[in-house]
Amino acid sequence: MINIEQAKELVEGELKELEKRATRRLKIMESETIEFKFGWIFFYQSEEFVVTGNEDKMVGGNAPIIVDKFNSTVHITGTRRNEDFYLEKYCELRDNIDKFNEAIG
Repeated sequence: MINIEQAKELVEGELKELEKRATRRLKIMESETIEFKFGWIFFYQSEEFVVTGNEDKMVGGNAPIIVDKFNSTVHITGTRRNEDFYLEKYCELRDNIDKFNEAIG
């Protein structure tokens, strides 16, 4: 089982990959992180927005990221629905990630 600090490191690794295609550095919005029974869901934004709060520096299309604390897996969700939908589907289908991805896709 991993802790939240280890989960953040996993998300930061994902953000580094996303930054390769983005025009801005990305940063976890730590105050927005939600813990649930299987782990955490992390939200992120441009580093400039997180530091300054300047809405002109926000990025779009940034799907929340779920980290499972029991198996250390990382799952990028989607942007069409709110986080409650993704958390509910993850809890329901975590034992069948293909079905989870199909349900949120």
